[in-house]
Amino acid sequence: MGLGQRLCYNNSNPLFKYTPSLQGDFSVRLTVTDADNGFLGMQTKVYHVVLIPLHDMEIQSLTPNPVQVNPGAKITVSVSVKDNGTYNENFNLSVAYGTPPAVFGSTGNQSAIAQGTVSLSLYSRYHRLRPRGL
Repeated sequence: MGLGQRLCYNNSNPLFKYTPSLQGDFSVRLTVTDADNGFLGMQTKVYHVVLIPLHDMEIQSLTPNPVQVNPGAKITVSVSVKDNGTYNENFNLSVAYGTPPAVFGSTGNQSAIAQGTVSLSLYSRYHRLRPRGL
């Protein structure tokens, strides 16, 4: 439910939960209409909403292209990073392969705005990677 939207219930259990995504002062108005004779009652209250500070970065997708390659072929790994938190973030990203990890590629000093998504591409040649199982 966004700003200025209405929520109507026509039953005996009018409970709802709303989690705001913005902070600030919000007016909430409750309007009750009596079904028998149409009596209308209203009450308004102002609520001050403060979002809890949160650092929360996640990898949304990690996609190699192509999936199978020949030695010396170029590989691109596309990465989508989402900032689910309430802070703008600066981050470094490294993509590694295997155990022990061999670094495929890395990039530093990236920025993401709160609730935003950043798409990055890393490139490498197949000869830098170990085939699986060796």
